[in-house]
Amino acid sequence: METVYKPKAFFHTEFGPEFMKRVEDTIKRELGYTDEELKGLEILTWDDLVAKYEETVRSMIGNDAWEKLGYYIDIEAMIKDDILGGYITEIKVDGWTLYVKEW
Repeated sequence: METVYKPKAFFHTEFGPEFMKRVEDTIKRELGYTDEELKGLEILTWDDLVAKYEETVRSMIGNDAWEKLGYYIDIEAMIKDDILGGYITEIKVDGWTLYVKEW
């Protein structure tokens, strides 16, 4: 019977178990996280990250304000600022660029 890999980190987008294991191994090797620390991480694609930030901003300002102002809010600039500030880490695995975030 084959053992199915269960990821420790939370993946927003479903990848195959072999890929998820490679991502976690990359995070441990390049960023120095332990197996226990992986449990507090969220792994996102760029699109997942943008959607998560939009959802967060919308919940902070409310739907009415989002409908009026959302067009003017530069979500991608907020994300890039968090990457530069070290709150989000970018990793590359098998040609994918993924983002590691502790929420």
